[in-house]
Order: sequence, then structure tokens, then C-alpha cells
Amino acid sequence: MNWTLKGSLTLFVLLTIPPLKAQTSLQDSSKVYWYIELGDQKNAKNAIDSAEYYYQMAGDLAEKIGFDKGYLEFTGHYTGFLYRQARYQDALKVAERQLVVGQRSKDLTRTANAYNNMALQYQAMGNMQEAAKSLMKALDISHRSKDQVNQQKYYTNLGSLFIDLKDYKKAVRYAGKGHELAVSLKDTFKIGRSLINLMVAEILDEQLDQAEKHAKEAVLIGEKYQSNDLIMSAYCNLGDIYLRKKDYKTGLETLLRALPLLPNSPPDYQAYVYQGIANAYKYLGQYHEANQYFSKALNPGNEYLPRAEYSALLLSGSEIKEALGDYKDALNLRKQYELLNDSLLNENTQKNLHDLEIQYQTAEKELKLAQQQLEIDRRNKWIIYASSLVAVLIGLLIFSQKINRQKRKTMETLHRSNLLEAQLAGEEEERSRTARELHDGVASILSAAKLHLQPSTPIYSLVDHALQEVRNISHNMAAEVVGSEGLSYAVREFCQRVSHPLLNIEYIQVGELPKMNKGDELLLYRSIQEAVTNIVKHAQASEALVQIASDGTRMTVSIEDNGVGFDPDQLKKPGIGLKSLASRIHLLDGTYEVVSAPGNSTSVYIECSFEKDNIPA
Repeated sequence: MNWTLKGSLTLFVLLTIPPLKAQTSLQDSSKVYWYIELGDQKNAKNAIDSAEYYYQMAGDLAEKIGFDKGYLEFTGHYTGFLYRQARYQDALKVAERQLVVGQRSKDLTRTANAYNNMALQYQAMGNMQEAAKSLMKALDISHRSKDQVNQQKYYTNLGSLFIDLKDYKKAVRYAGKGHELAVSLKDTFKIGRSLINLMVAEILDEQLDQAEKHAKEAVLIGEKYQSNDLIMSAYCNLGDIYLRKKDYKTGLETLLRALPLLPNSPPDYQAYVYQGIANAYKYLGQYHEANQYFSKALNPGNEYLPRAEYSALLLSGSEIKEALGDYKDALNLRKQYELLNDSLLNENTQKNLHDLEIQYQTAEKELKLAQQQLEIDRRNKWIIYASSLVAVLIGLLIFSQKINRQKRKTMETLHRSNLLEAQLAGEEEERSRTARELHDGVASILSAAKLHLQPSTPIYSLVDHALQEVRNISHNMAAEVVGSEGLSYAVREFCQRVSHPLLNIEYIQVGELPKMNKGDELLLYRSIQEAVTNIVKHAQASEALVQIASDGTRMTVSIEDNGVGFDPDQLKKPGIGLKSLASRIHLLDGTYEVVSAPGNSTSVYIECSFEKDNIPA
């Protein structure tokens, strides 16, 4: 019995509010993520019909409002859902649509994930050639974009592919690379998932001690994160390890621990758990108990087990029936086993013959080409040598020039960054100095003036209003609250402070924000402050929304309003607002986008990556 997680379908969940359409409310894009979250919740509770309903609601709404990011998020979750239901053809269609949208939006991460999802469906349907092609495309994109997070997932899946190809040495190698990357990323949950494929490869390669060690680690991680899927996979594999070691009692005890988890698990786990328990009882000579669990495994096994696994189940059931003296059922199961096994052998034979034919034809072509090339080489040997030498010299010259240009470009970029950082630091110091002077000077004078005025007089109200304005200006210019209370508190307090009866500014935080140094927090706070200030001054809006979302390593910020909008081309002119936003985001190694049009709403998007301190268990 070989049990493996069916690939890794984990995708980045970036809860970013999309650009507002003219007829779209601020809540439409949030509803897409809300429906996805409801689908995940129902799926976790094994409420399959309800989960599918909410996933489809998310996809329909995302398509309706033209929200590509939301649609890509939906496809990532929905393909995983369909995959677990063994609806591979449906999942492949969704993954192909995911690829189209990812390429259209020029999102390399989502495009690579689409190829990965397609590979998983092809693999499940037995089309290993297409699975390998798609997975290699995903790996190529992740290497070019230096996306180690997804590289880890794709290496793990490549290990799973080599398991199906029965090349267990390579399976251990690639699954091991996926595990090493998960450890280097310090992502405990990814470590747990990568351990499943690694231990399966080790089991099949007969590295049982290593597999047992990794299975126990996976159980601990699954219990820590309360991941039913991870715990069940680990128990199934650990039970199989003990049965292979002929430690049948411990194997049975391990598999029995999985029984209470079945009601909250996908139905395919029933086949593996019941099959494992039936085998354990059979090896222990307790055939009545073995028959009880074999009967439970038969229906889910027929529906969910790969045909080779189901064939092994039929053979085991025949042996159990024979031991009980039920020769009629034993014979019937044996016949079913022989028919299925013959079918599998015929398929394998045909496949092997087809592969040999391709190899033979390829070898013939390669031989002819080699003979022709040898003849050409003999006639043109010195010409080829000379051409090769010239090509090498030209290549070295071009490479040297490129290296020098790249070095100069890097030095210039670094110099500009240092100048920009010094300029912003000077501005921040000047802000703090001015804020102190306003607070200690003007504010103190106004406070003293109030003491000499009657509260009922108009001049008293004017002085009091002026004092509040000075304090607000001082508070906005100084940013001590960012250092003392953190970014989220400072942004929330700022939004509350600048809101007024004609403009309500709402702040939302989604997920736990990553740890940042104080300089980065201040840069991000000033960027948000500048965008919100422009809403207050120019947007003529009645409603605005500031959202900060994080998936642990990547942070997204969206600032939106329902105001009059403007022509984004005006941002290129001097004197227009948001002028220092680009400088600050550049220092954060982030990206930003401003979406607006005269008469429509305005949206500002910022995306940055920060390292999260996530220590493995």
C-alpha cells in the first residue's frame, strides 16, 4: 500500500482589493475572496456540495467584474478541490483557463502554478509525458523568476511523478530537494507536506528507517497545525512502513489511530485506512477482523484507489476469504484480480512496446544523422575548429562587455538608491524637527492663550480649533507611533484621525503582518499617508478603504476611494501628488500601481516582500 499526497496545490493567497469598475461597489472584489474562504471552510468540513457552490460563486463573480487576480485565486483553490474529488478532467479544464488568464495578466507566479496544476491532472490520468512537460515548464518559470517558494512545490511534485514512473532513486532525489527548499524557507507546513512525498519515495526505495523517521516528523507537524490531511497521510504511510518491517502489531495500532479522523477526511482516505487495517489483521492471523475491514475497503477502493492498488486489495481479499473457508467468494475475488491484473499487464506491455518502438526509431534516425555528421566533420574539421575558436573569442568579448555594463549599471543604481535614501532620511528628520517646534512652540502659545479667554467667546473657539489643527499637523509630521506601536496601529490611528463627517476612511488588516525593520515600516507608513492625504485633499470622496494583507512572506496594500478620479498621465507632471510614492516603494524593492480615470474612483496598489520568521517545529 503506497499512499502519497496527490501533489502540492498550495498557491499564494494575496487578498488584494482589485481596481474599482465604474458600476462596481467597494465590496465586490472582497466578496470573491469571501466566497473562496467559505468554500475552503466547507471543504475542510467535507461538505462537498456546499464547497463547490461557493467556489463557483467566487469564479462567476470574478469573471463578471473582470477581476483577474481574484479569478486566479479561485482557480488555485478550485483545482485542488476537484483533484481531491478525483475529477481530474474537470480540474484540467480549470487549470487550462488559469493558464490563459495568468499569461494574459503577465503573472509569472500564477502561470507557473497553472502549469503545475495541469501536470498534476495529467499525472493522475496517466499521461506522464504531458505531466512531465507541464511540470518542467513550471520549474523553468520559477527558476527564471527566482521563486524558491514555488520551486520547492514543483520539486516535490517531480518526486511524485518519478514515483509513478517507478524510478524511485530519482523520486527520492527530487522529493529530497523539495524538502531541503522547504527547510531553507523555514516554512513548517511546507516541510510537513514535502515529508509525505519524500517518505513514500523512501518506502518504495526500501529506505524504511529514513521513511519512519520522516513519517513521525510529519505527524508532529500535522498535530501542531491541526492538519487532518497531513496527519492522515502520515499515519497511512507509517502503518505501511511497520507492515513492511513485519511489525504487524505496531502497524495495526498506528492505522487504528487514523479511524477517528475519517469522518472529517476526504472519502479516499477510507480506502487506504481500511485496506491497511485489513492487511494488518490478515498478517496477524485474525481473519474475521481482516474480513470486516476488507468489506469496508472494497467500495471506496473501487472508486478511489489506483487500479494497481485495487488489484492488490482484491488479491488480499481473496486470501482472507480462503483462510475463512469462504471458497466461493475467494474464487470470485481471485477471478476479478486476474482480469484486472491481466488488463494492467496488457497496458504495461503495450506501453513498453510503444516506448521501445519510439526508442528504436529514434536510435535509427540518430545513427543516420551521426554518420552524416561524421562525414561532414571529416571534410570541414579545420574550418569548424577555426569557427569555434572565433566564436569563443567573440563570446568572451561580448560576455566581458555585458559584465562591465552590468557592473556599471549596478553601481549607478546603488548610488541612486543611497542618494534617495539619504534624501528621504533628511526629509524625515526635518519633519520631526518641525513637528517638535509646532508642538513645543505654536501649540504651547495657543494653549497659554486659551487660559486668558472666556470659553463662551467666539475667539476662544477659534483658538481652540487652531490648537487642534496644529496638533494634527504635528502628529502627521512626526511618526513616533510607528516605532512605538507598529505599522498596523499607526495606519489605523491615522485613518481614524483624518476621517470626518463627510469622509469615512475604513482600515482592514488581513493576515499576520511579517516582521519588518523600523525603516521599512516608516517608508510604508509614509506611502500610505501620502495616498490617503491625496484622497482627503482632492478626491471629493465620501468613502475610502485602506487594506493591508499578508500571506506571511508577501504584503499587499490597497488604498481606494469612490471619488471623482483623475487622469493618471498627470502623475508624470511636476507638482502632482503621489510624487514621492515611487521613491519610497523603490527603496522597499516593491511595486505599485495607480488606477483611475476622470469621473471614476481611484485605486493605489502596493506590493512588497518581507522575510517572515517561521521556525520549523
